[in-house]
Amino acid sequence: LDTSLSSTQSSGTIIKIGSGTTVAGKYYTLISSGGGTWDVAESETEAYSTGMLGFAIGTSPTSNGMLTNGILYDSSHSFTIGAPLYISETGGTVTNTAPTSSEAVVRVVGYAIDANHIYFCPDNTWVLLD
Repeated sequence: LDTSLSSTQSSGTIIKIGSGTTVAGKYYTLISSGGGTWDVAESETEAYSTGMLGFAIGTSPTSNGMLTNGILYDSSHSFTIGAPLYISETGGTVTNTAPTSSEAVVRVVGYAIDANHIYFCPDNTWVLLD
């Protein structure tokens, strides 16, 4: 995996599948609706946080593709280097703070590896808070 990426670049496993329009730089989950639609990932809805996750590298999941594991460039992200990143309660984003709301899903999705790069590696396990 390339850790010397610059603006709008990524390195890793990229798939070109699913439907929907995406926003580059946002995190999505593949849901069964519509035969496989990418919808904004967020921790407060189980269906949007427990499935297959991807990072949008463009506006089309079939033309640009979705990064499902690898390194992504996020200029001056301000996350704590080495600390886990979680799906956020704010749709399409990640955070260093684990969700605490009732019925929220806690799932590690990666780690900041320096000031501009994130290792995106969504864990296959998650916890649903009571």
